[in-house]
Amino acid sequence: MKLKGVGFFEQNIEKLVLGAVSVVFLGVVAMQFLYEPNTIKVGAGQPISPGQAFEPVKRRADEIQGKLNTPAEVLKLPEVPSMDLVEDFKQRRSAPVAPSNRIASFGKGSAVQGIVDTKIDATAGGQRLATLNLPAPTVPVAAAYRNTLDPTEPHFNAELAKLLPAAQPFDKASVSVEATFDGAALRSALLNAEGGAPYPAGWWRDQMEIVGVVLERQEQTSNGEWSATKTVAAPPGKGVPDLLKSVRTTADIADLVMEVRSASESILRPTYYRVIAGPAWKPPSEAVKGGEVGKTTEVRRLAELHQRLMREQENIKKRLEEAGAPSTRQPAGPTSGGGGGGGKGGGGGGGGAPPPRSDPDRDSRQIEQRQRPIREQLKKNEEQVAKVEADLKVLGFDPQGNPIPQEPAAAPTTQAFRSLLDNPSVRVWGHDLTVEPGKTYRYRISVQLINPAFGRGASLVAEQQDLGKSPVMTSKPSEWSTPVYVLADRYYYFASATEADMQGPARARAELYQFFYGYYRPVTVNLEAGDVLAGSVKLPDPAKLPIYDLKALAAADPVQQTQPEPARAPTLPGRLQPQQPGRGIAINEGGEGGGGRQASTPSQPEQPTITLPENAKAWEGQVRVAFDTYLIDVAKTPGSGASARSQVFLRGHDGTISIRGTIEDEKSDVQRLVAASSKDGENQGQPIIPVVERRPEPTATPDPRRRDERPPPGGGGGGGGGGGG
Repeated sequence: MKLKGVGFFEQNIEKLVLGAVSVVFLGVVAMQFLYEPNTIKVGAGQPISPGQAFEPVKRRADEIQGKLNTPAEVLKLPEVPSMDLVEDFKQRRSAPVAPSNRIASFGKGSAVQGIVDTKIDATAGGQRLATLNLPAPTVPVAAAYRNTLDPTEPHFNAELAKLLPAAQPFDKASVSVEATFDGAALRSALLNAEGGAPYPAGWWRDQMEIVGVVLERQEQTSNGEWSATKTVAAPPGKGVPDLLKSVRTTADIADLVMEVRSASESILRPTYYRVIAGPAWKPPSEAVKGGEVGKTTEVRRLAELHQRLMREQENIKKRLEEAGAPSTRQPAGPTSGGGGGGGKGGGGGGGGAPPPRSDPDRDSRQIEQRQRPIREQLKKNEEQVAKVEADLKVLGFDPQGNPIPQEPAAAPTTQAFRSLLDNPSVRVWGHDLTVEPGKTYRYRISVQLINPAFGRGASLVAEQQDLGKSPVMTSKPSEWSTPVYVLADRYYYFASATEADMQGPARARAELYQFFYGYYRPVTVNLEAGDVLAGSVKLPDPAKLPIYDLKALAAADPVQQTQPEPARAPTLPGRLQPQQPGRGIAINEGGEGGGGRQASTPSQPEQPTITLPENAKAWEGQVRVAFDTYLIDVAKTPGSGASARSQVFLRGHDGTISIRGTIEDEKSDVQRLVAASSKDGENQGQPIIPVVERRPEPTATPDPRRRDERPPPGGGGGGGGGGGG
């Protein structure tokens, strides 16, 4: 059926729309595969799709890698020019510093104190320098020390630990050596050198310093000879190690000078290690002068002597006052007696005669006669008191035995500073920790100085090139010191000895000493023929011998271990008096386990409690001293009375026979030092204030004037009358 009025477009409009949409859809789909709308540009190449963006980068990287792997001969790179830096430096150094060798005058320079006007020749390479005659230090003073080191010292110094016992207490023997160096003489040697051109002042004026102290020693052998000279190693942890390690050119000298001046005390006068027991370390010159060994005992002796002299002085003054009173006692003379009674009923006798009149001149003469010897005693006593007080003051103590407070040293100022070349007395010292107890040594000392010719070979003649190779030069060594004896670890002496008699075999009483915890510890033993010299020494309160626990220090932060706190010694609570020594003498036969006998002693006051540090415990156990020697016999030397001396015969472990006398006969200085150290050890940890003797209060002294107030010797009363006859 034919549609009327409907055209073709109207009849097929939906088909046309569907077809157009389909064509568009197909075009869009085709564009996704046939056309790339998102393109990017890498470098200077053509635009490419994002998926191909890394391909140009990869190709460029491969090209660069290929060039890196290509040998230099293929690439034909330009050669690197060779340069001799040393030669270039020498040329620049030798070249003039100004374009012309003449410059305008700056006028007359102002004089500066301390600057030496020494001619500096720039062409010194053609001149021979004079040989320096360096001065030597003075004759050194050597002092030996025996004490106990703080346990923290070896704990943080492994090298020091090798020189100490394996366990506490760290008892150590050492020797310190002191001398002085004349810096002014060194300056004179530099200025007045003979035999050549003097060293230019610019080489040494501002850089001359001591960079080291060298100790040398010799040991005395058994035959009295001296061994070969040996250089003493520097004490571990002291001084400035590797001071010269970085010095290679003259440019390093300035840094060396700064380092030396900042550490001058450590180089010239290194401190000793901390001491917790035994005599405190002092510089050798002071230790030798003061006699530190036994100083406490000497102070106590002088303080007790001062107290006794003061008591005597009071008594003398009382006697002087009593002698100054006029005496009322009348001289005996004839007196008229009373008349006798008469016969029967006789009356009483007559009264006595009146006393004679006093004579002032006679009384004055009598008073002067009585007072003269007393005044002489008082004068002598005052002189003794003054001498004792002066001796105590020299030791640094007052008459009561208390240390005199020292005024603090004034702070150093710039005016007090003296350079090496201006100081005629520079104190230097060193320590020797490698000595062996019981041996004798002697020392000499020299100093190392900065070499002004170091690195200046261009200014030296060919024969003197060796002068500029070392950064230091060494002075002449000093003379040898007086021999110094290092006390041994143990000693024995005989207090008495008796020959064999009816009471028993030959016998002797020996005093044995063992060095332990800063002092010599004694024991007295009775010996008979065949007995070995051995015993357990007498120790103070174990709390005064602390053994420290260093585990806490070992577990601490290593950074905090660089400056450890010193071990604290045991203390007494407050200011306490030391215990009064008893009069008894303990005599042990072979130590405490050998059936020792102790003489009776008076009752002792209760001792105060010792306060130990938190990281310490008291010493436990005994300390035994033993010698491989036993008693053979005792005999007297020929003679009679006081001239006969007892001799003790001993046999050693090697079969040798030795003969010893008693302490009184030998009178050894070593025995005196050992005994003094033993006495100081008894009061270890206690103040050295002498014990005040407690005596009963004296009764009142009767007044001599009242004693003489008696009835005058007049005549007696008359006799009674006789009875009636």
